[in-house]
Amino acid sequence: MFQNEKVVLIVLNGHEFTAKHRLPLIKHLKHLKYRVKCIVPEKSNADKLLKKNNIETVNWNISRSGKNIFKEIKSIYSLIKIYRIQNPFAVIHATIKPVIYGTIASKLTSCKVGNLITGLGSVFIQKNYKNRIIRFFVIKTYHFLFKYFTQTIIFQNKSDKELLIGKKKFNKAK
Repeated sequence: MFQNEKVVLIVLNGHEFTAKHRLPLIKHLKHLKYRVKCIVPEKSNADKLLKKNNIETVNWNISRSGKNIFKEIKSIYSLIKIYRIQNPFAVIHATIKPVIYGTIASKLTSCKVGNLITGLGSVFIQKNYKNRIIRFFVIKTYHFLFKYFTQTIIFQNKSDKELLIGKKKFNKAK
C-alpha cells in the first residue's frame, strides 16, 4: 500500500481543534507516500476526528491538564514504548506536552524530531501563582530541550519564539 513504508508519527493532545489543524499536513505526508499515524488519547475528540478522516491512530495515555508527576512520567514512558514499537522515520509533536514528552521520548529512541510550537497554552494565559510556577518550569524545560536535543522547531507565533528563545544563541544544527 505504501511505497516506502516509512512511518511518520504525529503526536497530539486530545483536542479536536489541534487535530483539525494537522489534517493538511497529514494529507501532504500521505501524498508523499509516508504512512502517517497519529498518537492521541483514546476516545478523545481528536481520536474521533482522525478516525472519521480514515487516519490511523495509536492510543496514548495522557491527560491534557494533568499535573500528577507520577502520571506524567508514566505518559512519557508509554510514549517511549510506542516509538519503539512503531519505529518511525520521524515524529512531529504539537502542543506543550507532546512537544516536551515527545522530544524526550524521541531522544531515547533515536527518532528524527519536528516540533510545532503552536501556542503556549492556558498555563501562560491564566495569571495565578500555581501557573507562574508551572510556567517557570515549562520555559526552563523548553530551553533545555532546545539547547541539548537535535530537532526542527517551527513557531507559529513570533511572541512565543521570543519568549522561549529570546536572545539565546542555540546551535542551528540542533
